[in-house]
Order: sequence, then C-alpha cells, then structure tokens
Amino acid sequence: MSIKKKVIISLGVGVLAIALTATSVFAAVGGTNLVLHGSTTLGPVIVNSETYFNSAGLGVTIDSGNLVQNSSGAGIGDLNASPQLCDIAMSSRALKTTGSPSEASLDTATPACDDAVVIMVNNLHTPTDITTLTKQQIRGIYEGVYKLSSNSDGTNQYWDAAAVTVSSSGIAGDDGVYYDKNASFPALPGYGNPADHVQIIVDARNLESGTRGFLGDTVAHGGCGFASGSSSSDPIYAGGLNTNASSYPLEEMVCGVNDTNRQTSATNMSTAINNATNAAIGYAGLGYDTGANIRDINVIDDLFGTDRTAYAATNINVYSNHYHLSRYCYLVTKNSDSNHANDMVFVNWFIGLDSAGQDAAVNTHELRLVPDEDINADGTISIYDLVQMGNDWLHTDATGPRFRSDINRDGVVNIYDLVDLGNWWGVNIQTLP
Repeated sequence: MSIKKKVIISLGVGVLAIALTATSVFAAVGGTNLVLHGSTTLGPVIVNSETYFNSAGLGVTIDSGNLVQNSSGAGIGDLNASPQLCDIAMSSRALKTTGSPSEASLDTATPACDDAVVIMVNNLHTPTDITTLTKQQIRGIYEGVYKLSSNSDGTNQYWDAAAVTVSSSGIAGDDGVYYDKNASFPALPGYGNPADHVQIIVDARNLESGTRGFLGDTVAHGGCGFASGSSSSDPIYAGGLNTNASSYPLEEMVCGVNDTNRQTSATNMSTAINNATNAAIGYAGLGYDTGANIRDINVIDDLFGTDRTAYAATNINVYSNHYHLSRYCYLVTKNSDSNHANDMVFVNWFIGLDSAGQDAAVNTHELRLVPDEDINADGTISIYDLVQMGNDWLHTDATGPRFRSDINRDGVVNIYDLVDLGNWWGVNIQTLP
C-alpha cells in the first residue's frame, strides 16, 4: 500500500517576489486594499490565493503590488513600525516573547498552514551514505563546531568528522560571546569512512529569515546535548533562547563573517543547493526541495527521553509532529491596528476549512491546517474518518466538500483513497494553539 507523501509542487513561473530596498515606496495601509509584508516561504502561497480572495466579494481586497516578500523578521518589523508599513505580516516562525515590548505582546499570530523545515544536501557531491542527521549534528554543522574534529583541519568541516566536545571556555562568536561551553556533538554519519572526507559547504538564510530563526530555536532549544558547566554569558547553555536574530548563535561560527552563502529567500536556497558544485547543505520549507540534484535528509531528535527514530518530512510525519522540524506558517496582525477588522476578513477567509486559501497552500507547496485525511475535521485522523471514507468510496463527484476525501487527488473518491486513509489510521495530529 502506498504511503502518502508530502505535496511537492514547484512554484513555477510568475511567482511574485518583490525585493525590499532602502528606496522602496510602500502602499498606504489601513484601508480595504490590504498590504502584506514578510516571509518568502508563505509569500508565494498568498500570491496564489489573491485572485480567489478578491473574487469572494468580501469588501476587502489584496493587490499584487501590495505583497512584499522581505523575510519574516522584516515583515513583523514593518507591522510594528511607526508609521505602520503593512496591515498583515507573513511569518514562518512564531512571535518572539523576548524584548520590550515583545512581538507577542504587540501582535497576534494566526496559523495559516502547516509546514516543516527540510534539511537538504546536494545529491551529486554529498557522499551517498549521508541520509540522516540528528538535531545536534545539524546544530554542530551550522555552528561550525566540527572544525574542531580530529577529522577536520581547523578551518573546514568534513562529512567524516569525529565527535567533538567543546572546552569549558567555549568558542568565540563574532559577537564576542563564547558559545557551546562543554557541549558534546556526535560524530557525523561519514565518520570512519575515508571516502566521506568531503568538505561541507554550509548555506544559510539571511538573519531576518523566519525559517532560520525557527531552525535555531528548534535545534538549540534547552541546551540539547550539554554536559556539565554553565555560564550566564552563554545564551544557549543558560537555557534562554536568544531570539534576537542579529546575535542568535546558530550559524554564528559558519556565516558570521562570510555572507556569500546567506540566501535571501527559500527559492534562492533551493537553487543554491540544486546547482551547487560541492557538498552543500541548506534548509527551506516544504516544496522547495524539488530540484533534481537535491537530497532530503531524515532527522532524529536526540534529546534524552525523545523518540530517536529518523523521520522524513512526509505529510503524515509533519501532521503528527513526528518530523522534528514541523512548524506552522502564520498570518500576523497588530492588536492595536484600527484596521484590524479588515485584516481579519482575509485571515478568517484564508484559514477556512475548505477555503480557496487552504487550497492555495496545498497547490503551492504547503499543507492545509486540517488535512484531507481528517474527513470529519475533528483534529485527529481516526477510525471515524476511515468509516466516512468507506461511505464515500464510490462517490465520484469532485465538487463540493466531499472533494476533500479525494486523498490521492485524482479527481474521484474511490478505493484507492480508502487504502491511503488506512495507512493514516489512528494518527493524532497537532492541534491549533
């Protein structure tokens, strides 16, 4: 029986991505023609939903010229700027709870679709046995700690790097803070194989990227893998998630000075990994891993007490949160915005159970909030959905609400959908916060 895989539909031609420059002139905010800034991951989804929203006759519209894809951090910054520069921010990370005032105290983030960060490598130049990484290994690669390995040269990292334990003094970051005091990092998968002595070329996102921020929070959360010792000057060890994008330690060692490998959008990251002439590693949201030369990496959560199984970024693993880099993308609104009612017209339309907004998410590269497999939309995939699918299996009308029962999306609801749903039976999915 087949197992449903994640939706990976390329963005195609014509996806709008307006670059933000110092001389950009922003559209006026506060009216019925909404202005959205932010995430290059969520941005293409909103672009693809625009026509459907504007034809819904809700008294509020979105003009393509008012969609600026300039990263999650920039979008949230524009939302809270004075004067306010956008009505809604698009974000691929949750709101920060640090700072005064914090983003979480100023804004409300509504989940717009399910997503995940996919770790990917160039398939042509990365050793073939590199298929799985733990979160601690991902963290080590992006912090550059494998430069200290006996299999490395002090300057570069290699896929056969041995285990590393950082000294009590830590490693000096570009911001003057010493990171990773006493932290232990396991050997990389190629350890012991001379053929895997291949240099790792690290590609990262720009500092304001929500995907970069999410990955940093996830792989460094709670000081994973630490031994003994602590220091108040070490933001990772101290348990505080230093969520200031300009000083967050993830990628501090690798990309702190050399900006040439910082990709400014999810599309650019995908292109960089696919076209690399070396063993490049990078990360992006679902659907940006469709290049012929891209290999997805399975991820293991190696924290004590966790399920240490390797999971791929498939639909079922993302929805059930077994894939350890699963996340939401968000539509962020400002609590004190006088135009809040108009903002929520779009937000509520987009997150509707069977809305064209959720269809746009699926047709671009994301996952709808309530999966197609959750037939009765109760937040779980269970025997009740299987029974409902059984009742629908001869139904061939691909219009109306029952179209969500078309699991394999071939235009009919039939026994093949029932088989697919059977593979999902009993899986609980993450619920909305």
